[in-house]
Amino acid sequence: MDCFIIRYGEIALKGKNRPYFEKTLANAVRRSLRHFNVRYSKIKRVRGRILLFSDDKKAIKALKKVFGIVSFSPADSVELSIDNIKEKVLGIIKNKKKSRFKVSTNRLVKEFSKKSQEINEIIGEAILNQFPDFEVSLDNPQLEVGIEISKKEAYIYTEKYDGQGGLPIPTGGKVFVLLSGGIDSPVAAYQIMRRGCNAQLIHFYNELRAQARVPDKIKRIYYRLKEYNPLLKLILVPFSDVEKEIIKKSPSPYRILVLRVLFFRYIEENLSSLPIVTGDNLGQVASQTLDNLRAVSSFSSSLIIRPLISLDKQEVIDLAKQIGTYDISIEPYQDCCNLLLPKHPETHAKADNIKKILDKIELKEIKPIHLK
Repeated sequence: MDCFIIRYGEIALKGKNRPYFEKTLANAVRRSLRHFNVRYSKIKRVRGRILLFSDDKKAIKALKKVFGIVSFSPADSVELSIDNIKEKVLGIIKNKKKSRFKVSTNRLVKEFSKKSQEINEIIGEAILNQFPDFEVSLDNPQLEVGIEISKKEAYIYTEKYDGQGGLPIPTGGKVFVLLSGGIDSPVAAYQIMRRGCNAQLIHFYNELRAQARVPDKIKRIYYRLKEYNPLLKLILVPFSDVEKEIIKKSPSPYRILVLRVLFFRYIEENLSSLPIVTGDNLGQVASQTLDNLRAVSSFSSSLIIRPLISLDKQEVIDLAKQIGTYDISIEPYQDCCNLLLPKHPETHAKADNIKKILDKIELKEIKPIHLK
C-alpha cells in the first residue's frame, strides 16, 4: 500500500461548482490528516477521485471522519501497463485465502488502449492460471480486485471502507449549535456538519456548581465531535446569574421556554446572527411542542435549524452510538435546562406571555470562554 483512492458522491453533481467542492474536500482531508498526525506526501485530484499518497495506516481512521467521502480504499500504484497491473495484482493476492473472486476495472481516463472489460478478462485469466484453486464469482465474490486507470498510473485495491458521506466543510457555511449535556444536541451538531456546515458549539452552564466550572463532560463531547471537523470551536457561557433571574421572575411552567429565548438573545446580541442549530425533536419533551417551538422561535431573528425534528428517540440514540458521543452524553450532568425543569411545564405557550416575563428580567454582561 502506498496510496488511498478517495471517492465522493454528491460532489459529482455540482456542475461548474464541482472543482470548488473537490478542492474543499481535499483541504478537509488535509485537516483530518493533521488532526490524527498522519504522514503523507501529497494529495492529487484526478477525474472523479482524490488520491492520497501515504503508507500510514492511521490514514484509515482519519479518512473515516471526513464529510464528503463516500468510500475509500488503500491501494498500490504502478506505472500504467497491462504487464505491471498483472504483476502487482498477483503479488497482492498471493497470500489471500479467499477463493471466489471478481475483477472490477474503472477507467478514470479513456486514453488507455484496453477497455475495462478487456482488463477484467486479462487479469482474471492471470489469477486463474497462477492460483488454480480460485474461481470467478461475479455475484458473490469473497475477494474483489479493484483496478482504477488514470493517465499514467493504475491503482489496485482489494478493500473498501465506507466514509461519512455528505458534503465537505465549510461548503455549507457557518452555524452556531446549542450544545447541552444530553444525547440530542451532539447528534444535531454532527448532522449539520455532515451537510458541510462549519459549526461553533455554544454551551450555557451554571459556573457556580462545583462540577461545572469548566464542564469536563462538555469538553469531551467537543473533542469527540472535533474528530469530524478539526475547525470546530466551543464557546462556554456562564449563565448562573440568568438562571437566578428566571427563577425570580418567571412562573415555573415557562422557565425552560424563557431560558431558550435568552440563549438565542445572547447569541444574537453578543456573537453574531448566524443560523442557530438545536437538538429539538418534535414532541420529545414538553418544551418541544409545535406551539412552544413557534413561540420561542418568534423571539429570534436568526434562522433556527432543527436537524432532528422528525427522528424518534431510538434513531437519535443509534446515531449517537455511531458517532461516539452516546457513552459521554449519558453520564450524569446538570445543565441549565435540568436546573429549571418544572413539574407541570407549559405545552401551549403564548409569545405574549413570554414577552411579559422577558420584560422583567435584567441581564448583566457575561464574558464567554472560547475553546479552540
